[in-house]
Amino acid sequence: MQSQKVIIIRLDNKLLYIVIIGFMVVAGLFITHSPNEDDDLDLTTVARVIDGDTIELLNGDIVRLIGVDTPETVHPRKPIEYFGIEASSFTKEYLEGNKIYLEYDPAQMRDRYNRLLAYVRLQDGTDFNKLLIDKGYAHAYTAFPHPRLEQYRNAERVARELEVGLWSVTKTDPNPYSDSLEGIEYWLNTKNNTLHNAQCRYYRNTKEGHITSNTEGRDCNICGGAGKDRLQ
Repeated sequence: MQSQKVIIIRLDNKLLYIVIIGFMVVAGLFITHSPNEDDDLDLTTVARVIDGDTIELLNGDIVRLIGVDTPETVHPRKPIEYFGIEASSFTKEYLEGNKIYLEYDPAQMRDRYNRLLAYVRLQDGTDFNKLLIDKGYAHAYTAFPHPRLEQYRNAERVARELEVGLWSVTKTDPNPYSDSLEGIEYWLNTKNNTLHNAQCRYYRNTKEGHITSNTEGRDCNICGGAGKDRLQ
């Protein structure tokens, strides 16, 4: 009878040992797994930052960040836009020379310029595209649909309410960028792709939009947008 008790105790101890080891293995999987180790993400290194929303990888690929648009700094036909240098510096600080993860939208891998389209994730799991919007270095680019469009749109709304970065300029100035930019600036309502000039009542007065010197867009029916300037 005593020997049977010994056997049972040993079996119980062995079972308990197996359970403990199994628990440690499972727990270790949860602890060591991070969002950066997802099989759908590509680990790569940034060779250089072209501007706030465009980077070049070590393999030569150019990557355009999905869903964000930072002010221009290197466009051949546009002046440096307000907050463009700050946005580029911010991106350089976080990305240049560093390893990042790229996440793609299967619906569109490249744009018409053959640039890769991707979400950039830092090694700590931060969505860098959204971080640009959160800090006021970029606005949500809503001209094309993508999986995080609403998330980015809401992030821009919060940044505007907090008046950070791009949105920190006083709203009473009819053209706050006139002293810092060359050329004529417009307000692009990104919700309907409509251009408003500085005389329009909708200039800097739509829920979604940003300052631009680009005349690509639909001219406002009230102020004429960039119509007159295109004729000059």
